[in-house]
Amino acid sequence: MTMHRVRIAGDIKFYAATENKKAVAYVDLVEDRQKRQPDGTYVEADPNWFDGTFRGGWAEALNESYRSGDAILVDAEIEKHSFQKEGGEITRSTKMYVAAFGPDAIRSRVSIDRTPRAEREARPQQQAAAEADQESELATSLSATGFRPISPEAALERDPRDAPNAQPRAQIESELHRRLSELVEKNRISPDAATQVMDVYHEHKHADSELLSRAVFDSAKSALPAVEAHWVSTVPLTLVTGNEPLNWDAAERVVQVNQQQAPAPRIETPTFTPAM
Repeated sequence: MTMHRVRIAGDIKFYAATENKKAVAYVDLVEDRQKRQPDGTYVEADPNWFDGTFRGGWAEALNESYRSGDAILVDAEIEKHSFQKEGGEITRSTKMYVAAFGPDAIRSRVSIDRTPRAEREARPQQQAAAEADQESELATSLSATGFRPISPEAALERDPRDAPNAQPRAQIESELHRRLSELVEKNRISPDAATQVMDVYHEHKHADSELLSRAVFDSAKSALPAVEAHWVSTVPLTLVTGNEPLNWDAAERVVQVNQQQAPAPRIETPTFTPAM
């Protein structure tokens, strides 16, 4: 086992414990590196990337309290793997099996929860009750706007059983409704804007996955603010990429990076000819 200072670099894929298996979490981890120059100074070098695996209580702690970008210290075992694909191409990866971890107090702010254990253990039940109340209030509030979220089962009933990918698309429709409903409830977008995006989805729901994804992206981009549009449009994109939709924080970061990389607008400097 060796100690590493890494950052979480992506969404955490968590699988809860079952009767026969411990909980497990998978996430990309990145380790920053520096290279010493001949003059004694250090410059940034290519980082090390790992396929991180957490098990048991460590997986549960990671899923409950951490997110992409957080800096952590890990005690882990490193293994290098390679395999040959059918076409002869060799794929390599570096696995990091984490035995224990904690927050990196130097690169992140750390606070200690001194709440008595009984109160901490009661929090999940209290949070679940609060979320149930919020969902009830959300449904009641949205019913007044005419735009309400739907369940995957309700979406599947609308979608013919013989349609291609009926079950995945029903789940996509339900999640798209949920995200748009949340934005309407928080007054980030209008019910009309949400309806506009959903109308485009229904118009293309039986089209090719790439066409469906592009249509929703274009509609969201024209009807919604940048972050909201990106957060919503990654939902149907899962049909193309197979990846989970971006969470809100990830969508914000993507938009910020895109804005930083956008070329600065060109400003024409007027020229003046002195009067003779």
